[in-house]
Amino acid sequence: LGGRSDYSEEELGTITVPFVCCSYDNSFGSLPCGRLSAVSIDDCATAYRAVSELIALGHRRIAALVAATDDRSISELRYRGYLSALRDHGIEPDGDLVACTGSFGMDEAYIATRALASGGADFTAMFIIADAMAIAAIKALEDAGRDVPRDCSVIAVDGLLLSQYTRPTLTTMCQPSEQMGEESVRILLDMIERRSGNRSLVLESTLRAGASVAPASAWK
Repeated sequence: LGGRSDYSEEELGTITVPFVCCSYDNSFGSLPCGRLSAVSIDDCATAYRAVSELIALGHRRIAALVAATDDRSISELRYRGYLSALRDHGIEPDGDLVACTGSFGMDEAYIATRALASGGADFTAMFIIADAMAIAAIKALEDAGRDVPRDCSVIAVDGLLLSQYTRPTLTTMCQPSEQMGEESVRILLDMIERRSGNRSLVLESTLRAGASVAPASAWK
């Protein structure tokens, strides 16, 4: 569950039992096709859709909160989706609107967002790579005097149950976690019982509309 996305053949050479990677794949690794089983969402496409939702509501100055932009993990993949969505909609990415936390921690997310919001950066929306980080970011924005969504819309990725009960309720792209678990066990059992070899599945994420997103002009 979770993990790196850049395994090499040498690193996996010591694993002699069937295994399935759930919620990540080998996007940055050098494993040959068929060497690994994985069940995941398309992190880049999911981020692209989230940012496109903000753009469709009229937002053009969209900040991003990520763990890192080049960590060869889901953070980098979701950051790539953010960039692609902006560019495909004719918006030039602004590096000053990207805050890196160095982790997925809530404390770090709060600190990075507070610094961005207090530093005079001009943005009307934020794309955040994980729900827990978004919960901390919303508090940071409000502590900095920015109401959500009146002054800044927030959208994230994950679909944590907790984020349904925040105020405002978080708008997020939900991973099909139950289905991911079921498919992972199904693949694993098939491998153990020799019904099939390694295989990978990419499942669809779905938008869960909340109250943390509003049209860019809604409060103007």
